[in-house]
Amino acid sequence: MFYLYEVATGKLLSNSAEPITTSNPALAVKEIVGAVSGVWNTTTLSMDPYPVDTRISTGDFFDLFTQDELELLITRAKTQVKPQVFLKRLDLKARVDRADPLLIADMQAMVSAGVLTLARAQEIMSV
Repeated sequence: MFYLYEVATGKLLSNSAEPITTSNPALAVKEIVGAVSGVWNTTTLSMDPYPVDTRISTGDFFDLFTQDELELLITRAKTQVKPQVFLKRLDLKARVDRADPLLIADMQAMVSAGVLTLARAQEIMSV
């Protein structure tokens, strides 16, 4: 692929599978070989991978838990504060972001509370 961009800003102007030529000194062309998709990076003048969306609905988040894990979470929430707080926080949200440091800390607390193993917490939080 060939990419036409502004030299001063790095702003991408166009791209083409066919070679691009320009006589304008304010513009430059860069060829990137191979399958390329993503978002143009004006600093590196290359394609970055598309960002991963780490947000999901709270319902979809709960669907990542097994029935046994959910039952244990509800049971532990009756006697332990951290599982209670975790459920309350999730109850107030329509969507959760698995990259949110607070949610990550809550999931670590669920491991400490014996609700989840570390491997299961990591699996649930994986994007």
